[in-house]
Amino acid sequence: MSEDIVTKCGTPREVRRFLNYLRLVAAPNDEPSREGIQNLRERISDFDAQLVQLATKEAGIEASSDPVRSFYLKQCAILIVVVNHLG
Repeated sequence: MSEDIVTKCGTPREVRRFLNYLRLVAAPNDEPSREGIQNLRERISDFDAQLVQLATKEAGIEASSDPVRSFYLKQCAILIVVVNHLG
């Protein structure tokens, strides 16, 4: 998967930008969010891999777990609000 990310990003700068994006998506916003992430990681062994798959939008690959997809979309919505507020 890492080779795919490097290929898609093309440059080291874009790889860093993508990794920063992943950190923001996976970061908890508050204590309930932190507990929710821990709970998902305990229940879904490949939670982080599914997040990466969603973020890279691998052709034909979707996260198999609805809770992971819901978490991802919620985190993306928070990022959009923050970016719009700062922009």
